[in-house]
Amino acid sequence: MVKCEICGGNFNERFLASHKRLAHRRKGAPTENEIAEQILALFRLLTKDGQRKLLHHLSAVDESE
Repeated sequence: MVKCEICGGNFNERFLASHKRLAHRRKGAPTENEIAEQILALFRLLTKDGQRKLLHHLSAVDESE
């Protein structure tokens, strides 16, 4: 089983490409909310240490603006 990095669902490795093509087909430019959901799904795939490091990087970017 492998995890879809878009929705976080678990799928057979052979079916994952079809799932992505059918379930996550682009219908135009993604909305800001859709982008945030994709980022959150990917964030959840990180280890706790990876999440902590990413949050640190994001806060550094926010402080520099």
